[in-house]
Amino acid sequence: MNKNRKTAMEMIKKKMMMTKVITDVANTEEDADGETLEETVIEEAEINPDVENENGMDCCDPFLLHFEREMPEYLLNRLKEEKASKLQLSIKGWPELEKFNYFGLDCHEINDQVQKDRDLHRTTIDLSSIGTSQPILLPNPPSPSLSKNFSLESFQIKSQLCTTFPIVNQKVIDSESCHGSMSNLQREILELASQYFDGYFPIRTIENEEAIRNIYCLHAANHILKTRTRIIHHNAKLSTRMDVPDSYRDQGFVRPKVLILVPFKDSAFKIVKTLISILLPEEKGNVANKKRFNDEYSGSTLFLPKTNPKPDDYNAIFSGNVEDNFKIGFSLTKKTIKLFTGFYSADIIIASPLGLRLIVGAEGEKDREYDFLSSIELLIMDQADIFLMQNWDHMLHLIKHLNLQPVTTHGTDFARIRPWALDGLTKYFRQSLMFSAIFCPEHSSLMSKYCQSFAGQIRLLRQYTRGSINDVTVQAPQVFQYFDASTLPKADDERFEFFIKTVLPTFKTDKLMSHTLIFVSSYFDFVRLRNHFKREQTSFVQICEYTKDKKVARARDYFYHGQGHFLVYTERVHFFRRFRIKGIGHILFYQLPQYPHFYSELCNSIQEDFQNRRVRQRKNSSINVIYSKYDTPRLAAIVGSDRASLMLSSEKNVHAFVSGEL
Repeated sequence: MNKNRKTAMEMIKKKMMMTKVITDVANTEEDADGETLEETVIEEAEINPDVENENGMDCCDPFLLHFEREMPEYLLNRLKEEKASKLQLSIKGWPELEKFNYFGLDCHEINDQVQKDRDLHRTTIDLSSIGTSQPILLPNPPSPSLSKNFSLESFQIKSQLCTTFPIVNQKVIDSESCHGSMSNLQREILELASQYFDGYFPIRTIENEEAIRNIYCLHAANHILKTRTRIIHHNAKLSTRMDVPDSYRDQGFVRPKVLILVPFKDSAFKIVKTLISILLPEEKGNVANKKRFNDEYSGSTLFLPKTNPKPDDYNAIFSGNVEDNFKIGFSLTKKTIKLFTGFYSADIIIASPLGLRLIVGAEGEKDREYDFLSSIELLIMDQADIFLMQNWDHMLHLIKHLNLQPVTTHGTDFARIRPWALDGLTKYFRQSLMFSAIFCPEHSSLMSKYCQSFAGQIRLLRQYTRGSINDVTVQAPQVFQYFDASTLPKADDERFEFFIKTVLPTFKTDKLMSHTLIFVSSYFDFVRLRNHFKREQTSFVQICEYTKDKKVARARDYFYHGQGHFLVYTERVHFFRRFRIKGIGHILFYQLPQYPHFYSELCNSIQEDFQNRRVRQRKNSSINVIYSKYDTPRLAAIVGSDRASLMLSSEKNVHAFVSGEL
């Protein structure tokens, strides 16, 4: 591998020298004095010899064990195998996370092979002098027995963070009556994150959002401080010598190490405030460009009505600044945090998928830039469910451009670059954490395909003991019709055929079936249905996320007064506007919603107060759903996990429920 590394290094240098330097738009950001922010020179800092070894940190630190190791040839070949036999374990017994799946290579098989290849046994490794010459040893799958420890120090958190974090986290501690500095949920997430497993956590709620944000900010701050401490220590050592030993290779091609993706400016505002509170004790540091940050990222951009208020989840999501095009660099020095730092001078980048998508650009565009993503070691995706409501393609485009070899130089000291970074293996060392309010196949697919940490991956399993169907209060039959989808690629076409041939005819010919709302989760399905209705000259009106306000008002009025037999309505417009549609007599769920509470919200719209009594009565109302085996996560969230299993395994294709007063 050393020969390949030298060749790769020569090719990269040559390519960088021949490529015209593209100036990053983020590097034109100016500081408070109007001067361009150049890359910050890291100051020297004292290292506490009592708690840190000669490399600047505890020798058993998971950070060292993960990043400061050589990638063995055998492990690399296994990681590159498309159909590698990966270990899948179902792990139970965690008090808060309860149950999750672990995906990874068999650590015993890999470690035994590595030790044979190197003639190196785990008992003889000198952990006091860890360097890149030591091979990776895969961590064991997580065990619930580890979750009993409450101490921040036990997770190898930097001492200064152990002092500040309990203060920042006090609100969470008080609300959950915790014993120690963390809640049970925070402790279990940190336990998994500190071992650098990839993690998918579809458990985000209004109640735990602050606890989750605090814990991943702690993890990100800890990662940056450890990186900085190691570089400072090596700088001091190298100042007295001419050569650079392999054990002092401690950097990537560029400075940014952490990327945090969130949907709105308000989310970024809360993250930056949390990071500042954790990293800088009160009155012991300075924050550059703080006023500019408060002006641009705080405030409210949407009017939230007090009369006829929106649901609680809507108010929680859309309070504050909800602009979705932003990016900000965050850099840390000894006593200063700088905001709006140029990307190549930043330690952390906080951005929306759209904000970075405009910089990354598309193939063939001249002014595109993505070298600043080449050395990302920690990717955090919070509120990932909202990315689906915005534009999921932006997310996929960004993650494809992570950890690519850079095309231009950015003050790179090649003597300090980690060997595995030169080999183009950063993606196998990057940790990816995703937090979402819902479980969905899109998230699971992204984690499986693009998040490939050699440590393995954790995917939480959501178990719904109580589905949102229990929140339906109107008395109306709820009929679930199953259709057999042969394969996932054909599921959309088969759903459409089943709908127009089996379900729709009854609603088109029967006058009692007027005032029918057709709920469509996907915009592409919406376009397909709209075009079908136009060809068939069906009486309908439509509301989607791109419908202008005047046309929305007209469609709602026509539907209420019976001038449109159908109203075709998308999930995204309901997410962003949360209309109270009046005059609904029947609901057809073309596909179950991503958000389970949307089901009960819409069903409860069939209430007497919302009816146009001159046109129809509510007595013959109905709710109809079509679903397939590929809708299992959505079905489980709505009817409950146990009931969903029974429905999918049943020989019957139709299941009926009734809620409300009998």
